[in-house]
Amino acid sequence: MTAETLLRNCWYAAARADEVTPDAPFARTMLGEPIVLFRRMDGAIAALEDRCPHRKAPLSLGRIWDGKIQCNYHGARFNGDKAGAAARKIVAQLLAQGNARAAE
Repeated sequence: MTAETLLRNCWYAAARADEVTPDAPFARTMLGEPIVLFRRMDGAIAALEDRCPHRKAPLSLGRIWDGKIQCNYHGARFNGDKAGAAARKIVAQLLAQGNARAAE
């Protein structure tokens, strides 16, 4: 099957559980869209669009820090829970502080 023949807004397996480890982001393209999977502190798998909302850097090139994915460009961290609002807040804080790292 190709991205053109699959339906959006449906559930698809993105990876096997053993492919998503606690120590590294896992990049995958689904329906032509880049996503990144990672394990949170509680062991749950989170999935986000594979781009930082600030400079569009691939999050999959970052690292996992305390169960959050950290952008390799500015250091903003995202936990994958309600990511849209959290991402905007973190990026706004980074820009306001002129800081290269998000506050813990």
